[in-house]
Amino acid sequence: MKCFPLDCTTECPHFKTWDLSVDDWTSVCDILKVQVDDCDGDYIRYRCPLDSDKRYQNALKEGR
Repeated sequence: MKCFPLDCTTECPHFKTWDLSVDDWTSVCDILKVQVDDCDGDYIRYRCPLDSDKRYQNALKEGR
């Protein structure tokens, strides 16, 4: 089972991440419509609705 944000990478077109400050990165999942500070990623997890094959197939279809 894949979990957001722990198992997500920039290869997934639904995963976005950016730096809010010096030590505070934020990750967002477009499908789950959730945002998690990376410092909280050890104990806040959401089950990814896509298995790894579907994730990459969707990326190819969208041209990413």
